[in-house]
Amino acid sequence: MKDLSLDLCTNDAIWDDFVSASKQGSVFTRSLILNEVGDTTHKYFVRKAGRIVAGLPLCLLNGELIFPVPFCYYQGLIFDNSINQLNPYRRFTWTSHILDYVLRFLMSKYQKFGFTLHHSILDLGQSNGYQMRAMN
Repeated sequence: MKDLSLDLCTNDAIWDDFVSASKQGSVFTRSLILNEVGDTTHKYFVRKAGRIVAGLPLCLLNGELIFPVPFCYYQGLIFDNSINQLNPYRRFTWTSHILDYVLRFLMSKYQKFGFTLHHSILDLGQSNGYQMRAMN
């Protein structure tokens, strides 16, 4: 995971441009909606060699993650089109790699978390290991 980094996005215009360009982007992941949910919103970019490869919106209330966010669908990982346009094998490899990185980050910061993913993300079999570890 050394090739990935996670950076907090503080510029709503940059976030919204990323969301608009992504296949997984939706109105529910735009700044206007995210900034109205809970008392704190964190919008993270996952970067590879400085280039954005994914986004992760998190909404908190009293320091705890809100999940699922009421009436808001697909507020999970948002992938850059450079990932979305890969052939299926490479796309799965990269989405799994990014997911693993994000899950490790979330597990290090929060007791519990969850998110709903866009319907274009078909296989997250790798995440089962995290569910098992979280329950033990």
